[in-house]
Amino acid sequence: MGGFFGKSAENEIRSQTVQALFRVVGDNFQPQDMVNPATLAEAPQTGRKVENQNDGEHFKTLAGTTAHLSPSHLTEKANPPASRFLSIKLTTMNRRIFLAALILATSSFAFADGLPKIKVACVGNSITEGAGVRDPNKKYPTQLGVMLGANYDVKNFGVSGSTMLDNGDLPYKKQAAFNNALAFAPDIVVIKLGTNDSKPQNWSKKGGFSESAKSLVDAFRKANFKAKIYLCYPVPVIAQGNWGINNETVKGEIIPLIKQVAMEKGTAIIDTYAALDGKPQLFPDRVHPNDEGAGLIAKTVFEAIKKK
Repeated sequence: MGGFFGKSAENEIRSQTVQALFRVVGDNFQPQDMVNPATLAEAPQTGRKVENQNDGEHFKTLAGTTAHLSPSHLTEKANPPASRFLSIKLTTMNRRIFLAALILATSSFAFADGLPKIKVACVGNSITEGAGVRDPNKKYPTQLGVMLGANYDVKNFGVSGSTMLDNGDLPYKKQAAFNNALAFAPDIVVIKLGTNDSKPQNWSKKGGFSESAKSLVDAFRKANFKAKIYLCYPVPVIAQGNWGINNETVKGEIIPLIKQVAMEKGTAIIDTYAALDGKPQLFPDRVHPNDEGAGLIAKTVFEAIKKK
């Protein structure tokens, strides 16, 4: 997980936490020589020890730093350099407060690596929203969240019937979910639109499809300029389709346009069409994948995200 944000962000978070630790303890002790919090944060990796030469009492944090503490002083020995040290005058009462706060800070970093969760926005139509699945827990964004694990925050911003086309019969950008997704400021955006655009009343306006897709990508980059954006191909439409949705338009025209937009905007492509192609049994209504089909979408998206 550290690779997504980088070690500098991790050290900054640890630094702020250690500084906050001193503020929590209060004014009952004064550091003789305040340590650089980044130096203290490095202790589990470098194996430095905090050592007292009086009573030899041991304290071991969950992060792996061994300390020998006394009521009167706390001294960090570095090896090397010897110039890095922490000497703090503590009362007997506040020593225990300090240690409790230190346990909390270091153990939280050991558990979560000191980083915020990676936010993933699943943007799309009814297939993203979950039409076609019987178990709500089988919606593709929900299954994706389970696959990615606790370090990711995956949210479903799907809207049934929505189009990529800004002049379609239900443009995604005019839905509340779009604004909610932008406010989420996601680190990863998975856009899966285009199926409803194949309807005759929408595809008659196909000239605006590429620009609509480009402006959608731009909107999410404005919300978070570091966001990784993926454009998904629509899944296959089986046989004659339904509601005017048809495979001929999806495969022959929409997918090539999405590919071109991805090249021009520098976004990654997730081929969910290929993932479900040749599996008509996964489409009870010929358009929406069932629980198993949603799982294949989730697996395909998961593999693309982890591949980076």
